[in-house]
Amino acid sequence: MTATSAHRERAEIRLAFRESVVHSVPWYPVVLAVAFVLNLFLESGISPFAVLRSLTVAVGFAALLTAVSAGMVRDRHRGAAIAGLIVLVMAGWRQPILLGVAAVLLLAVLVILPRTRWSMSLTWPAVTRILNVVSLMLLVGIGVKVVQAGAVGTMAADIHQGRPLVAATSRVPPNAPPDIYMILLDGHPRGDTIGKVFGGDPSAFEAALAAQGFDIIERSYANYNFTALTLASVLDMRLLDEIDAVRLHLGTQDRDQPLLRNVINHSAALALLRERGYEIATTASGFEGVTLRQADVYLDSGELNEFETTLIRATPIGWLLDRLGVDVLGDQLRSRVRHAFEFLHQLAVTPSSRPRFAFVHLTTPHAPLIFGTDGKPVATTFDDPFAFPDRPAHERAAFIEAYRGGVEYLDGLVVDAIDDLLASAPPGRDPIIVLFSDHGPRTGLGGSAQEQRTEQLANFLAVRAPGRANLFEEDATLVNVLPTLFDAYLGTQLPRSPDRSHLTRGDHLFELAEVPGPDADPEP
Repeated sequence: MTATSAHRERAEIRLAFRESVVHSVPWYPVVLAVAFVLNLFLESGISPFAVLRSLTVAVGFAALLTAVSAGMVRDRHRGAAIAGLIVLVMAGWRQPILLGVAAVLLLAVLVILPRTRWSMSLTWPAVTRILNVVSLMLLVGIGVKVVQAGAVGTMAADIHQGRPLVAATSRVPPNAPPDIYMILLDGHPRGDTIGKVFGGDPSAFEAALAAQGFDIIERSYANYNFTALTLASVLDMRLLDEIDAVRLHLGTQDRDQPLLRNVINHSAALALLRERGYEIATTASGFEGVTLRQADVYLDSGELNEFETTLIRATPIGWLLDRLGVDVLGDQLRSRVRHAFEFLHQLAVTPSSRPRFAFVHLTTPHAPLIFGTDGKPVATTFDDPFAFPDRPAHERAAFIEAYRGGVEYLDGLVVDAIDDLLASAPPGRDPIIVLFSDHGPRTGLGGSAQEQRTEQLANFLAVRAPGRANLFEEDATLVNVLPTLFDAYLGTQLPRSPDRSHLTRGDHLFELAEVPGPDADPEP
């Protein structure tokens, strides 16, 4: 075979492939579904690991939808058109303009086009070729958007995730610093807030913790009223206006992700702990913007994460599940909380060759309310689930009772888990334990401006510091918790940040306003 004939044969093979696959196989419904997920991913700023399952589902769903539609109309091209329009309708569910365009196209494809002279010249295979190219151009456009947003470097840095928990064959050296457990009770109210706002009595919970060696910081308050802001500050051991990477964005409407997530994962506290030989272990909270996926040990039980919840809300699936009364979201959130307690036990009983810093994020009693009295499930919906809705007066009493009962149920689980953790601790290795909430409950039930501030910023804080009683002032703020502990146990001399509190303005997390402490005298 001559070089010319070989070249001609290769060209014919490429042409045949293009005709059979690029032009004849209607793959554009799959590309449309992938483009929808990728675009939402870019807007979220989360780790690529958090979107892999969604991409897999999108590909499988669109491919199955195309195959079923083709089988029903006995034509792969018309079936793909129907599937592509259904994907477009789903993607535009909460976007009226896109939904209207999809409806017009659906009407044109199914009703108008077959009855016009265009149906003779514009064949269905031609429609497939056009839409395949258009969908590919859409995917290229998203790629350009990735480059323009500077997301390539961020995604490359994110291609790392902690390993599963594995028991070490050697033991921690006798002179090693103590294990540290930080347990975040997301949105847990401070003791006095439980009494004033919810009519509860925290004394039994606080007495049980005191018996386990905890100091209750009775007038603790958070520096910020959102989880991502608080954790960035707590783990970097500085206020946000003291963090170079964040300072330039304060006062703007810039996106908070992936900036805050990167600050959290590469924070000063974690760097210091690694320098001192600590193993960093964490559990997946489902809130991707604050997840420590780059810890040494990363434990995930596989429930829906926040990105997947947002994706479901953006399609008719969430609306349909809510109308059918299927509590998928509530079941997933309850399951994740229960698995977090199981992971806490696994961390306690699994030997490590290094001292361990464990961060366990319990996503309750943060909205939505998922546990009621005695742990009774409380149904929730996909309708803006991560904010407590405004409630008419006749519903508030029932909500307060359920909320109070849910907090009491959670507190009982926490006490049992601490008992288990202490009983499982190796001899001579009494652990440090920090129980804290990142902000107050934010239910909106406070009355005056001062009471509203208090409910948002008065957070729960209890610290078990073996051999170091009364380390914290009664009005300590979260930003100085780790510096205080590190100075006491690791021999550091870390600076302290001012005890200031800030509230966000509107939906933009970087628009912050400094406010008086939640226990300050009421404004005149």
